[in-house]
Amino acid sequence: MSVNHTVLKHSLTLMIISGLLIYFLWMDIALYHNIQLIAPVLPNSKQSDDRTSSFLSPFTGLSVKMMMMDPINNYILTPIAQLFNYATSFSEKCYVITPNMISFAGLVFAGFAAKCMVSDSIIRQRIAVLLFQGRTWCDALDGIVARDRMGMVKHASLRSTPGYVIDGLADTLGFTAFLVGCYYYLRHWPPNEVHYRILPSKEYVEKNGGHTSENGSQTIWTPRRLFYVVFCFGMQIALSAFFWDRYIHSYSELLETPQSAVGKAMAQNEQMKSSFTWITMWFWRVCNAHCLIQFLLVAIVIDKMWEFFRYVQYSGFAVLLILAFFSELNLHLFF
Repeated sequence: MSVNHTVLKHSLTLMIISGLLIYFLWMDIALYHNIQLIAPVLPNSKQSDDRTSSFLSPFTGLSVKMMMMDPINNYILTPIAQLFNYATSFSEKCYVITPNMISFAGLVFAGFAAKCMVSDSIIRQRIAVLLFQGRTWCDALDGIVARDRMGMVKHASLRSTPGYVIDGLADTLGFTAFLVGCYYYLRHWPPNEVHYRILPSKEYVEKNGGHTSENGSQTIWTPRRLFYVVFCFGMQIALSAFFWDRYIHSYSELLETPQSAVGKAMAQNEQMKSSFTWITMWFWRVCNAHCLIQFLLVAIVIDKMWEFFRYVQYSGFAVLLILAFFSELNLHLFF
């Protein structure tokens, strides 16, 4: 009975993950199609920020930042936040609640999520995942409220405002708190890794009087070694956030700044729609800090957190550096 229950649980998990991947792939194709419909920013022309008629569309306010957002934020949490803001008129009726307060609420969610992570109960850890998604939803809502109150539709970072710094600080503290919770879970319940050796041959057994040595050895994970593994992932998040913010700013200046000549505007628009630019941006969609955290949350849900940390411990750095190299290549050779 328990075997059937386990098989059913794994099958359900696989179906949900497969469904989400198909949905994200379909929406990415739609996003690429919407990018191809963007008109060039011609001299002395006035363009509306709203590139779509539906407020619920995940492509409302299409921008470089949106092109580089992680799929869960772009296609699930942000539309839900937009619907909430529209249905409740939150940005208008709750003017006393500032975007910075919403960012702080997200930090509270992250704190509770970190607390729930320090448990050997998979149920509590999945509750931690839901709480952290609440933090991510608040992160989407604070930007929507800020832009709505400023009359903006375009999904762009407000780099010149104090809220930009506060939002980044809230993200940093929230991510750090959650990783600390993951570390303390591993410290209280260290992973059990057994490394097996090849079984001895029949000749070896006969030669040693029928005695064999131990067939496996167990890795002892000290708190320092556990901290190092989690710290490596934390550094990947920091490195990814740095590169992601840099390339959003660089691509925004190069692709969204009005040009003084028609020829330059057409060339700018052509480069925005190029395959190389799209592929580079797409990889940042799945390699930015928010998406890395989402990968960790999925690993927690399927009870593979330690395996995920070990898998990306060094390979994650290589992926980010290679992606940064091609991003720099795209910026310097084609712009």
